[in-house]
Amino acid sequence: MHERQNVELVYQNSFTNLCNQLEKDLAGCNEWKIQNTIGSSTSLFIGRIQGEIVYDARPETGDIVRIRKDGEVKYPFKGERESTLKTMEFVASPHKANYLNLKVELLASPSIEFSHEFSVRVSVDKNKAVGFFENPELKERGAEAHIGKKQH
Repeated sequence: MHERQNVELVYQNSFTNLCNQLEKDLAGCNEWKIQNTIGSSTSLFIGRIQGEIVYDARPETGDIVRIRKDGEVKYPFKGERESTLKTMEFVASPHKANYLNLKVELLASPSIEFSHEFSVRVSVDKNKAVGFFENPELKERGAEAHIGKKQH
């Protein structure tokens, strides 16, 4: 029982860190898509101004890996025993637009399940390289000063 609680705590910590990073990556992204691979789990592609980010679910190693051009970070979900990982997947919500579900299920007795729903905030203009807003035309206005009533 003690070992199970320790393993569950490690998984919970990994899942929380993953959700925090995923929330940041999805906020203001240009696009996102889920790709299912035959014989494997799912991958999530996030397009951002800074470049593409891939979250690759790898059940064979028990990791979800965040891959970006500057490196990768692994979020482990594998215990000491083999075949503890049952499900690890990204699923688009069928009932809500721009909602994503992450589900991780581990074989245990009783089973350990984590899931989180993300609201994806997509940037409207995909083609902007600088930022999300147009550059405003700022014109300097002439100074006006009045004391008392303004005379016409």
